Amino acid sequence: MRGDIASAPNHEVAGTLWVPFRTLARGDGKGTFEFTWEGKTMDLPCIRIGPEKHVLWGMKCRRLETMLEAYSTPS
Repeated sequence: MRGDIASAPNHEVAGTLWVPFRTLARGDGKGTFEFTWEGKTMDLPCIRIGPEKHVLWGMKCRRLETMLEAYSTPS
């Protein structure tokens, strides 16, 4: 639990990881990871977060990047 927000893992969510917004806004952990699909290896964009360096990639990574871009753009 963080503050007054409780997390409840279920069949879709194994757990939660709390990361300070400023850490993400600075671009900490931004990079690529190697992904192999049908015999082809690709370097895909990702964000490594938390002490264990969990890899956030794909649609979740893009959504987070979009949100960070929106918050960093002056109105």
